[in-house]
Amino acid sequence: MIIFIYGNDQYLARQKFDEIKNIFFKTDKSGLNYIYFSDNNLDWLKIQQAVSTSTFFSDKKLIVVENIISKAKKDVQEKIIDLLDEKKISKDFIVLFFEQGKIDSRKKIFKKLLKADQVFVFNSLNYSQLNLWIEDEVRKRGGLIDKKAVNKLASFVGPDLFRLSKEIDKLIAYTIVGEGGKRQISNADIDLHVFANIDENIFNFTESLSRKDKKNALKLFHEQFVFDSDFNYFISMMVMQFRNMIKVKDLSSKNINQYEIARLAKIHPYAVLKSLEVAKNFEIKDLKNIYDQLFKLERGLKTGEMNMMLEVDKLIATL
Repeated sequence: MIIFIYGNDQYLARQKFDEIKNIFFKTDKSGLNYIYFSDNNLDWLKIQQAVSTSTFFSDKKLIVVENIISKAKKDVQEKIIDLLDEKKISKDFIVLFFEQGKIDSRKKIFKKLLKADQVFVFNSLNYSQLNLWIEDEVRKRGGLIDKKAVNKLASFVGPDLFRLSKEIDKLIAYTIVGEGGKRQISNADIDLHVFANIDENIFNFTESLSRKDKKNALKLFHEQFVFDSDFNYFISMMVMQFRNMIKVKDLSSKNINQYEIARLAKIHPYAVLKSLEVAKNFEIKDLKNIYDQLFKLERGLKTGEMNMMLEVDKLIATL
């Protein structure tokens, strides 16, 4: 059997890979019939030998070939294509091709693997899928989480499933047991136990700007660089936040609801809600003006023409 697992969501792809491997190890506890090839050891002769010969005490074998598309030399890929075309691999063997990260879909080896016996594709979850995934993972761990907490956790962490999984484990460990022996995760628990990505800090910063609270805006801006001096990231996030506020303010003026705005603007519903809260204190012309100034700052940062700390301080002072 030939299996192909790929996709840009490495957590879900790895989860499926581990699932197949664990099922195999239930029947082959010794591990002697498990062979793994990856990155620097994608040796054609060894792969050929692995798929051609039986091993100790069993006809069953699991052969994993990882990153054949992104890491193997062209001649190795061509020989793999020939091998698959010949269809001479024993039906008792599982040959699992596992590719992590972005794939060049133009390559012949990719097109050939799409014809495998089983193909599993794991791309990044959209907003509604991400929320369902969080609810499901909390349930699997013996907990419950309310809708507001789901939205906030998704906004704080984003689509990073590796980190989300760890955060859910932490929340389950530290929240109280409620009815039915279930751990109850609330909005307040997210605030207490989950460190927000810079995105949430950007919301707080822009909220201060919207209230014309220059003192607090300056304080939040300078505090950011006590632990992170990445101006590129900060400015790019600011540009994105004001671009999002322009989008949501424009759409909301047409009486479009929060979830439809999220779909049209491709922004998480919780982020839409937060953006609307801040954007209501700005005129659309002011948002566009600040966006233009931030865009110029971002461009100046890339060319090294500006003192960013000074320029952001000046921008805040003139609002």
